[in-house]
Amino acid sequence: MCELFGYQSDSLIQETELLTKFFARSRIHPDGWGLYRTGGGQSCLHREALPAWKSERNRRLLENDQPASTLIAHIRYATEGSVRPGNVHPFQLEDPDGRLMTLAHCGSLPAGNPADPFIPYQLGSTDSERILLFIGDRLRAAKAGRKSPLTGSERIAVYEKAAADLSDMNKINLLMTDGEYFYAHCNVRGRLYTAEDDGTVYFASYRIPNRKLDWKPLPPNRLMVYQNGCLICEGPARGRLFEPAVIPQRREVLI
Repeated sequence: MCELFGYQSDSLIQETELLTKFFARSRIHPDGWGLYRTGGGQSCLHREALPAWKSERNRRLLENDQPASTLIAHIRYATEGSVRPGNVHPFQLEDPDGRLMTLAHCGSLPAGNPADPFIPYQLGSTDSERILLFIGDRLRAAKAGRKSPLTGSERIAVYEKAAADLSDMNKINLLMTDGEYFYAHCNVRGRLYTAEDDGTVYFASYRIPNRKLDWKPLPPNRLMVYQNGCLICEGPARGRLFEPAVIPQRREVLI
């Protein structure tokens, strides 16, 4: 599986040490890296289909790290889709009210899952991109026939139902933001942790060593929703809790 790191805060913060430790694990997740951050009226998305530890662009970003109130980072271990730029996370899509959704995912969707109908519409070939297209379609259906924007509670209800429908027989570990809320979901045992510190909530696929953070497993099988670094909604527990996959060791990452 791939790995995730992210945070949402009530202020602009820098977490260069955590990011550096996270991207160092690209030696065992070598198939691409991505970083989305926003705050202070500025947003940026960086993606490359090569290991972060080999990337000059990644090195420059860490050396000149910029503060952000929301951040999502991803390192890829390809299980579906080739190693190319179009398959690197995070993925982005505009919702029917013009909000920019940004999603990174770790897991797998076997054939026959509810997102498969969106294969013809995706730019890359990952099941992760199809998750975002699936959510976007659910939002369009909820918006159909009305001019007013979907409310926050209506959007949360759509995301929660989409996560429930996808996660019954599929591994869905994800971090996502729509510019207002931050969403986290995990249904693989021990594969997504969270910690809180001074108005910021953090997420990571493993307990990144850090003195100030007390990492705990994210409550499984439910959608967790945050705003300005605070939990505002915890959905009901649904579906199955999966065991983590064993990642085959690749010769090239040992060189």
